[in-house]
Amino acid sequence: MGALDPYYTALESPRHSLHILNWLRSRRKNVPFDWLRDFKPVHLTYKPAATEVFLRNMNSAHALLTGQSIEFRLWLQPTIRVPQRTLDVQEQGMIGDFYLPALDQAYGELARECSARLPASWFRGFLSISRHRGQMFIDNVHFSEDGAREVAREIYSDIYDPIRISRIEMAREQNAILLGRGWRAPTNGLRWISDEATVEMSCPASGGGARLLLNGQSGPRPIELQVYAGDRVLYKQRMPADQAVKIGLPVESSLCASPFEVRLRALSGEAGQPALGVRSLEVQSLESH
Repeated sequence: MGALDPYYTALESPRHSLHILNWLRSRRKNVPFDWLRDFKPVHLTYKPAATEVFLRNMNSAHALLTGQSIEFRLWLQPTIRVPQRTLDVQEQGMIGDFYLPALDQAYGELARECSARLPASWFRGFLSISRHRGQMFIDNVHFSEDGAREVAREIYSDIYDPIRISRIEMAREQNAILLGRGWRAPTNGLRWISDEATVEMSCPASGGGARLLLNGQSGPRPIELQVYAGDRVLYKQRMPADQAVKIGLPVESSLCASPFEVRLRALSGEAGQPALGVRSLEVQSLESH
């Protein structure tokens, strides 16, 4: 993946000597150091020269690796606002930093230059995480664990094919990479969720209709269980505490054209507490029954 600091702060003449003195003063007083403070008065502007350096480096990396028969692909890493996406509630407080407008503008310029001047055979553009819900970032440029997982999936899908999984056993640790957000570590064959969890699944390759099978149990408090496939509600019902959960839900054939997100919501009225334990999830062809 390629990321770039697309402006040269050295050309903006920040107060380096004062910056060092402030750092030393904070060390003496044993207080946190705001390393951005001395740079905030600096006007950050896009430097086309930085893009030229980036393009030259990427072409050099491509030539070096292909010369050794190593396939080279380049993606641009998303930031919290580039490309545009609907922000999660927890992300909405991460966009107040003074440098973000300059970063957004510069990164957009970089993306346009890359698209115009790098071969599409190995420059793949921005990785897309816009179709995934939830908190993808821990600040305005760094991914959360869920965000990093989605990026890894996007890279895999671009190189090979989308991951197509129709059955997941929660006790199998190797299946963890297939899960989205909201899942706890496996316990006695179950993975518990507190409020909401997601997983990407696919229909079997039969081409017909399908149904989603959920096997698990409710937690120590009554819950309202909601099951979604994509944006479509498949199930919404109250359940008593400590009850086995075994349900089969029809999946519309239009969803089977590509992998789709299964979203489980288990609302117990007690945030953060185990509400639903899932043993397995399976998308099963109706033709097999």
